[in-house]
Amino acid sequence: MIQLKKISCPIAVCNSRTPCAIALISKSRTLTYRQLHEQIQSTQSDLINKGVRRGTKVAITSANSPEYVVLLFALWRIGAVACLLSPRIPALQIKKQIRQLGCSTIISPKEIASSLPLLATGKNMGLSLFLDAPATIMLTSGSSGNPKAVVHSVGNHYYNAKGSNENIPVVKGDRWLLSLPLYHVSGLSIIWRCVLGGGTIVFEQHSGITHMSLVTTQLRRFLKRKANIKILKSLKAILLGGGPIPQELIKTITTLKLPVFLTYGLTEMTSQVATSHKTPQGKIKTLKYRHIKISKTNEILVKGKTLFKGYLQNGKVAKAVNREGWFPTGDVGEINQKTGLRILGRKDNMFISGGENIYPEEIEKAFLNCGGIDEAIIVPVKNREFGFRPVAFVRFKNNKRIAMQNLIPKLTATLPNFKIPDQIYEFPREYSPNGIKVNRQLLIKLLS
Repeated sequence: MIQLKKISCPIAVCNSRTPCAIALISKSRTLTYRQLHEQIQSTQSDLINKGVRRGTKVAITSANSPEYVVLLFALWRIGAVACLLSPRIPALQIKKQIRQLGCSTIISPKEIASSLPLLATGKNMGLSLFLDAPATIMLTSGSSGNPKAVVHSVGNHYYNAKGSNENIPVVKGDRWLLSLPLYHVSGLSIIWRCVLGGGTIVFEQHSGITHMSLVTTQLRRFLKRKANIKILKSLKAILLGGGPIPQELIKTITTLKLPVFLTYGLTEMTSQVATSHKTPQGKIKTLKYRHIKISKTNEILVKGKTLFKGYLQNGKVAKAVNREGWFPTGDVGEINQKTGLRILGRKDNMFISGGENIYPEEIEKAFLNCGGIDEAIIVPVKNREFGFRPVAFVRFKNNKRIAMQNLIPKLTATLPNFKIPDQIYEFPREYSPNGIKVNRQLLIKLLS
């Protein structure tokens, strides 16, 4: 018989070592690791009574809550698979996704809320997690807009958090704000980092926060209020990712001496791949348990213990690696001695204009460096003479529009003329509903 590698559930470990340490804080409740462990035990028993078994796919569609965390770890202790769906999408689309993933049941964290005050029976029922067992399935749209079902194992989540904690330590007393949704890998990775280090998951902005994960848009919004700057400066770490970071923002980070760690990651690698060692000028290095190499076409290839199991297709997990076991990310980049990993853009975003390769991300970064612009997205529009030409969608700071003739001199300071967009439109807010990832295909359809 094959012996599968397993670990003790991190929450059970914390219950054994530091039972009175605070595990999570929300507006409605505060739970110690002992209480959290007991709630998981109780929920685990309840789920088994409902017919949930090893391998059962359970759909969860909910906003962040303590009950969500309880439900996840109860499912993983059983060996069930949590299918994490966004509560923002329409009900009909959720039903379609549930059928696509082959979920046996749907459970809302609210359903188990009534069992939270109950204590476990005292029987330790399954405190181990099998590293290779499927743990989660989440949908990622990538740049194409077509959702892919990404299957992660327990080991993927465990090693991603373990490698992260070796770069940004989390210890008892640390508090990480859960500022990203749990149906995104970036949100889910926060709870793993906390429970592995014995820290505290915080659900709403709260005094005593020591760690935060933010995308550029979120950090910009935080910096608009002076009171927030004091909070940011007091933190141990701000993990910043989600796209190119404008020079203007880096200058602000440096001036304020904010403890920012720049990171590059992707859903298929269970969040972080490479992260700087503090300061935005720090070298972005590959974290432990993952590997990076640059292909002959400058595409970033990745592999390691954090690499997902594959995409769920027609009920089966299809691997998405090449013959050597590398996963092609679709990101174009380079590695140099000074800055480490540098992202140039998306391979599938690149388009050709008059024979020249154009990476939208380069132009977007130039827009953000102009000042007065919160967000910029470049998409191609068909052109008879050049094949394609760049068009910009921008979100102006405080809705104060800047005339195109005033932007062009600033853009030409860093961009050649053929990369200057032919048109600039104001950004339609509904095309970036979650503030994390923009669907470029919808913007291209809007233009056409």
